[in-house]
Amino acid sequence: YCFRIGIGDATLVDVRGIEQLDGLKATGVTIEPTLQRAAIYYKTSILIITTPDLETTALLQGHSAAVTAVCFSLTNPNIIISGSEDRTIQVWDHNAGTVIHKSSILSPYAVRSIVEIPSPDRILVGLDDGKVMVMSVNEGYREVFRIDVGAEFKKNEVNKAKEVGAAADGSKLKIISSSPAWKKVPQQGHCTKEDPATVELGHSTLSMAYLPQVNSCLVITQHAVLTIDCSSYTPTFTPPPTPHSSFTTACINPTTRRANKVGFLTTPTFSQKAVLLTLILDTDATVSQPEKAARPPAQQQQQQPISVFLKSELPRKFTVPIVHGKPEVKEKPIVFHKKIKSSGYAAEEPWSVKMRRKKAALKKTASNSRLLDAVGYKMAVSPPVVVQEKHSQILAAKPVHSGAILRVGYTSDAKGLLTSSADRTASMLKLPVTRHNGEGSLYKSHTAPVTCSASTHSYGDSQALMTGSLDATIKFWKPAAETPFLTIKKVCEVRDCTFMNIDRLALAATGGKIDVHKFSLDNEKDDLDRYSNRSVEKLVHSIHTKNQLVTCVAAHNSFNSGLVFYGGSNKEVCVYNLVSERNVIEITPHERPVGRIAIPNMSFAASHPPGVLELLGTSAPDGVIRLWDIRTPTASIRAFTSHLNTSHPLGLALSPCMRYLATGSEDRCTYIYDLGSAKLIHKVHTHSDVVSDVCFNPLHPQLAAVGHDGNIRFLADR
Repeated sequence: YCFRIGIGDATLVDVRGIEQLDGLKATGVTIEPTLQRAAIYYKTSILIITTPDLETTALLQGHSAAVTAVCFSLTNPNIIISGSEDRTIQVWDHNAGTVIHKSSILSPYAVRSIVEIPSPDRILVGLDDGKVMVMSVNEGYREVFRIDVGAEFKKNEVNKAKEVGAAADGSKLKIISSSPAWKKVPQQGHCTKEDPATVELGHSTLSMAYLPQVNSCLVITQHAVLTIDCSSYTPTFTPPPTPHSSFTTACINPTTRRANKVGFLTTPTFSQKAVLLTLILDTDATVSQPEKAARPPAQQQQQQPISVFLKSELPRKFTVPIVHGKPEVKEKPIVFHKKIKSSGYAAEEPWSVKMRRKKAALKKTASNSRLLDAVGYKMAVSPPVVVQEKHSQILAAKPVHSGAILRVGYTSDAKGLLTSSADRTASMLKLPVTRHNGEGSLYKSHTAPVTCSASTHSYGDSQALMTGSLDATIKFWKPAAETPFLTIKKVCEVRDCTFMNIDRLALAATGGKIDVHKFSLDNEKDDLDRYSNRSVEKLVHSIHTKNQLVTCVAAHNSFNSGLVFYGGSNKEVCVYNLVSERNVIEITPHERPVGRIAIPNMSFAASHPPGVLELLGTSAPDGVIRLWDIRTPTASIRAFTSHLNTSHPLGLALSPCMRYLATGSEDRCTYIYDLGSAKLIHKVHTHSDVVSDVCFNPLHPQLAAVGHDGNIRFLADR
């Protein structure tokens, strides 16, 4: 069924026959404001029907992912605009049977809602990350403005808090105390540090509608209801029906019988019942106030196919208190090899010494930035097939690990190589090896084999490391630290971990789920501060999968993205959207459980078109590596089969120039394929046991390979 909700009544449009058309099941519906046509969308197709007689007039096909929004033009009834999870919009001419416009990828996030503004001739496109794009129709659907609902919502909340605090300060007795800060009693209306932290709000645009009465656009997100002035594009937030309103779906009826009211149907979070709300419009101003619709009589409520359920209070926002990690303390005297800070009574540092230190720091920063800016990855470079013997000789004299090495990865500045081993340790090897003579840091804190490790996108003093182990713990480190700054205990073994969203989140695959953590590491300055380690973490989300065991997880960390790629024991590879909190792509690429996933590593030394980010590589112990384009996930675009893989999970890597794919093999060799033709370029004998993982240097044409023999081998292009 499909409903068109009014103010106090409901008009039922019967589309029961749609579900039987070609055996396809409808996933969404949009009705034309004139009630003459309806758009039924299922997967990547859109079916246009006439509502009185259910006659099919057109079938629109062209999107590469599920269709999420359809808009009928208010100025031209023949124009239909559609949006999809492939992050594009398409404009169709119903009468001519042609596609007028097909956009490029608009954003890393899916399109959720579309609305047209008749004057000026523009459209508003709502995205999954809470941003609203304003596009000009006359200029070829070019973006002219963008509104960040999440940022505007935060500003609005801050301003409201300031107003409440000012009102409290003006009406209450002020407390003036000479006591120390820790003894002062907080005044009412002021926030304290003890306030529990909560999960950040999402602002995915659930629904939008044009309101001609006030020349505004009504936007409903997960946690806000607002109107956007179509002249100045200024958002105005309306007070929510309850202090903690949150919605998962919304449906707006903009053409109601009363000119000063708009009805919309919402589904509160953590509830399976719908709430019918009305918005009172002030035609003299754009200020509006939502209110609950009147409860229909009992007889009418029983006759309706759904229950219009009104609650006195919507469910409260889910809150997660901050869980403090357990800091580990060095077993050394408190003043061991450390200078004690002066009490302040001695003379100040001379000005000349201070300026000399400042100039040296600026010179060092400038030299580092010039070095990084000057680096550029050669796009026409030859494949790295030559073993660097000097590196091998140095590492043979100073072995890094005493057991099998399971994972390897470069840091973003290519000054370190992070490895994890079955000997219960992880290591950061300083690069280049010939300059540092095989020196590095060894991290010994786990009590079981270290299965995974990852480094942040930041480098220098901001760099942090993460390791996961079969002892069901995740540990965060600073590169030069001997003990972890933060330890997170899990119930199940940790199989894989990674950072995402430019080091804002940490992902950990444990058991059949993926935990998403926010974290903050305290910068240890000296031994006096180490006992007050203020490193904290917070579990903000858990991705529950269909797998008994999630074996691998990957995510982009060089830019903000809500997509998480994972594979597991059920042989499926899934793409999960953290914004909409669901799987957007599910494919079964292999005959055995997925071993590893590889995505393009966006190095600042190489530049590629946005389409490169849509590629995905997967491997499994069935002897096949498959390359996918997530825009067309029905079939793989390349298959690589020359290597040997029958029992172990073997790593794979894509080169920064996006010309080569490297992988390990159980025949003790490293294989390098041509990414375009899927042909084997070179096979290099590098180890005396299984080659377990490989990775490309993000700045130079170099490849690192590790194996179960505990050795690290470097390959270069010459």
